[in-house]
Amino acid sequence: MRFVTTITGCTACFLLGTLVPLNTTRAQTQPTKTTYYNLSFMKSLPGHDPASIEEPWKSIHTDLLQSGTIKSWTVLEPMYAGPHNYDYMTLIAFNDLDAYTKIDYPTLFKKHWGESKWQSMAQQTMASRDEIGNEMWVVVAGIGSDPK
Repeated sequence: MRFVTTITGCTACFLLGTLVPLNTTRAQTQPTKTTYYNLSFMKSLPGHDPASIEEPWKSIHTDLLQSGTIKSWTVLEPMYAGPHNYDYMTLIAFNDLDAYTKIDYPTLFKKHWGESKWQSMAQQTMASRDEIGNEMWVVVAGIGSDPK
């Protein structure tokens, strides 16, 4: 008798479960918006100011922001920091890793700096700072306006 009750209960639960409409379930129906950060550690060369070094890049990153490829671009200088071999960082936030890795920078350079000037602008940047390191970070937890 107990066996029949168990089988009947399991069958009833299965049948009732099939009546739940799929559009009200939430398991993996909404894509998550993961935030990634690209941090570049920069050392400006003597006589060069980080803000002026990065100024030509502002229009390129504004274009990427307006197209939705990135969420933000930031230039950071330390206020209270330990000894490091860099004096500023650039930080780019984005949601789509695939789109970020496929940015066509030469086309953006030509668009914003001009066909004849883009190579000299890139060389000017390289002559005014060294990129000490580059890291990719992903948000795994948080609270606030950009938790994950």
